[in-house]
Amino acid sequence: MINADAAAPCLYSYTAAAKQPQKSAAFIKDAIGELWVHFVHNYEPFKQLALMDELEELKNQVSQNDSDVYRCNDLKIRSHNEHWERLARDPMLREAHRRAKAELDRVSFFLNSGARRKYVWKYRQGEIASEQRDLLDKYLSIETKDAINKVNSEIEINAAFTLAVSNEIIANCLYPTPHAFRHMWAEAVYRRFDGDAGWMIRSHFKHISLNMWLAYIRNKDNRRQHDRVKRQVISSILINYVSKKGEGYAGAMDRFLRRLFLQTQTVSPDNLKTTIEQYGLLEIEDIKANPWGFCILRKRNQEYAKCADQGIPQRHNASPALCLGCTNNLTQESNIEGIMLGIYNDMEVLKNPRVPNPFRVASNTTVKNALKQLKKLGADKDILDEVKDALKEGGYLELK
Repeated sequence: MINADAAAPCLYSYTAAAKQPQKSAAFIKDAIGELWVHFVHNYEPFKQLALMDELEELKNQVSQNDSDVYRCNDLKIRSHNEHWERLARDPMLREAHRRAKAELDRVSFFLNSGARRKYVWKYRQGEIASEQRDLLDKYLSIETKDAINKVNSEIEINAAFTLAVSNEIIANCLYPTPHAFRHMWAEAVYRRFDGDAGWMIRSHFKHISLNMWLAYIRNKDNRRQHDRVKRQVISSILINYVSKKGEGYAGAMDRFLRRLFLQTQTVSPDNLKTTIEQYGLLEIEDIKANPWGFCILRKRNQEYAKCADQGIPQRHNASPALCLGCTNNLTQESNIEGIMLGIYNDMEVLKNPRVPNPFRVASNTTVKNALKQLKKLGADKDILDEVKDALKEGGYLELK
C-alpha cells in the first residue's frame, strides 16, 4: 500500500526521526485524528446533505439570477441521479452530520496531541493561541477556570489535572479511538456476513490461536462480548427502522414491525429507545446477515421459519428461496444488489423452456417474492423490468 520494504510496516509510513517505527500505537492514533477531520468534511452522504440544504434554499428564494437558476438545475439533476431522497428518509444520518460539525472544533483539538502540549499552563499564562483560548473560554466551566487561575507553577498541573480539563472540553462529544474502530468492525461483520461471524471476529482480533480454541469458547466473558455486539446491532437496526418510519425496508418482518410499533405509545424519544432495546432483548433470539437481508429470529413461533426442520430453524441453509418468503426476513435498500445476485439462477431457469416444470414453479415463487420486496424497496425501473421480463418468459407474470 505504501511501497514499504520487507522490514517496514505495511500500513503506515514514517520518517527517519521516528525512534520506534515498529510500534504502531502512536502512528495509528495520529492517523485516526487526521482522518476524522477528513471524514467530517468529505464523507459523501454528509456532502450530499449539505447540497440538499443548498437546493432547498435556492428553491425558496423569491428571485433568482442566472447563476442561481443554473446552480438549482444542476443540483436537481444530481439529486435525481444520486437518489438524495433516500438521505431525506434517514434522520439519524442528519443528526450524525449535525453533531460531527458542531463538535469538530473540540474533537480536533482533543485528537491533536501536539496542539495540546502543556496547553493548560499556556492558557494560565495567556500564551496559548487565540483559537485554542476561545475554545477553552467557551467550553470550560467557571469552576475549572478558577482552578486553573489559582495554579502558581507549571509543576502543579499534573497528568490527572490535565485529563480532567480535557474531559470537560470534549464532554458528551463523539470522537474516534483505535479501540472504537475494533467495535465498529465487529458490528460491520455481524451486519454484512453470514456463517460463524464470531469466529471471524475473534481470529481477526488475534484473541485466540487454534490451540486455544476450546479454552476460548468456554470463556464466558468473550461470549458475552460478542453477544453484546449482536444486541447492539439488533437495537441499532430496530431504532433505525422506527426513526425512518419503515421507509426503505421490506419483508415479512417489516410488516410485523409496522403492526407492532404502530401500537406502541411512548412519552419521549429516550423512552422509545428504551422500549425498542427491551423488545430486542426479550423477543429477538438472534440476528444473521445475508446478502439479501437480515434474518431477525424471534423467540416465538420459530417453527414457522422457512428453514425450520422439525421446528428448529436451520439458518445455515439460508437462501433467497427460503428467506425472501420467511417471517423473520427484513431487507433494506442496501440489499437490492444482493437480492438480484441471489435470484439470478432462478431468473435464468424461468427463461429456459427446457427446464422441467417443477423447477420452474419453485423459481417462480422465489422471483415473485423478490419482486414484491424490490418494489417496496424502490428499486430502479430497469431492475424491476428485468425481473418482470423473467417472470413473463416463464409464463407466470400476470400483466395489469
